[in-house]
This record gives sequence, structure tokens and C-alpha cells, in this order.
Amino acid sequence: MSSYSLSQHYPDYKISIAEYSLCIRPILEAAYEKRFIYRDTLPYDLKDYCTEKREAVEKFRNLLKSEKL
Repeated sequence: MSSYSLSQHYPDYKISIAEYSLCIRPILEAAYEKRFIYRDTLPYDLKDYCTEKREAVEKFRNLLKSEKL
């Protein structure tokens, strides 16, 4: 059984996911407010925000998955 925490990419993955979380949190809070408090639909796609940070997370996640530990 492999352990992702042993990977050389794991520290970079943790950093990238923390950066993505900081970026997307205000957008998710606004989306929650719009959707559940005001019962309105979202006028935007959440995938359009923080794309660079999300792509970094996906890159490191793929590296972790492809590594044989």
C-alpha cells in the first residue's frame, strides 16, 4: 500500500491545496449566500475562478497518483 505522504511531491501538493483553499473560499461563501439564502441561481461557474491554483492542485495530485511508492 502506498503512502502519499512519502512522496517528494506531497509538500508541494499540500501548499497548492492550501493556496487554492484561500483563493476559492470567498467565492464559495458568496455562492452559498446567493444560492441558499437568497434562493437564487448562480450566474457564474465556479470552475472559472482560481483556475491557476486549481490546475496546480490537479498537477500535483496526478503526480502523486502516478508515483509508485
